[in-house]
Amino acid sequence: MILPTYEKDHYQLDNGEELNREYPDSFWIPEKEVRESLKVGDLVKLIFSMEETIGSDEISVERMWVEITAEYPNYYEGKLDWK
Repeated sequence: MILPTYEKDHYQLDNGEELNREYPDSFWIPEKEVRESLKVGDLVKLIFSMEETIGSDEISVERMWVEITAEYPNYYEGKLDWK
């Protein structure tokens, strides 16, 4: 699995577990059992950090809903939910 990077894709996914450890009172995530038992069709909210413009040092952060489209042993694949 190759995750997106600023260098290649101009965005990356933030790590919700790290954010929850750093800010436990304000950044809630579901229990690990729930996160590891998601199924195709489920919606999850991910955090995208993006360059404001390609090549910019300015970063914009957005939380977006993603629909799971495939399950793999150590990760999920999905698409943005545009509804």
